[in-house]
Amino acid sequence: MRALRYSARMTTPGGDRPDAGSARRFLMMLGIFFALLAMAALLLPSWNVPSPAIPVCALLGFGLIVIARFLPDGWVRRIENLLIGWP
Repeated sequence: MRALRYSARMTTPGGDRPDAGSARRFLMMLGIFFALLAMAALLLPSWNVPSPAIPVCALLGFGLIVIARFLPDGWVRRIENLLIGWP
């Protein structure tokens, strides 16, 4: 009974939206892109990237991945719409 209550609490309010999966994938891919960009800038000294740009890029990638993973579907859709400029 306790496990059933816990699993019911983990679902997002209002149920899963069908378009939230694509929004989550978009934010995950954008976050992975920024994380890989930071790693490449760190490993390739020939790029001559300013020193604060690497941790900022890594934190931006990490933040996007966390947003895509843990926020409810409505928030994920709002953030995706904010990033792509579509209402």
